[in-house]
Amino acid sequence: MHYEEEMILSKLKLGERIDHFETTRIRKGGERFEVSVTISPIRDSEGHIIGASKTARDISQRKKIEQVLIQSEKLACDRTHGRDYCS
Repeated sequence: MHYEEEMILSKLKLGERIDHFETTRIRKGGERFEVSVTISPIRDSEGHIIGASKTARDISQRKKIEQVLIQSEKLACDRTHGRDYCS
């Protein structure tokens, strides 16, 4: 079991919700992609945890845009202040 799965399960056992946990998953074809996962415990009428509800959102496009923005800002800084200043 991966570290992140152990962490998620331990939090769920304590009744905690996991909000917007960003991780990488693999599609059936083997392609890796970025997701944001929210997981909430499901309780019975007595408050016992009986399961979990998970929502995963593909954030690959957002991550690509963020990377382009970072590169653009670095390039603008390099041109304005010089490479040594912006490193």
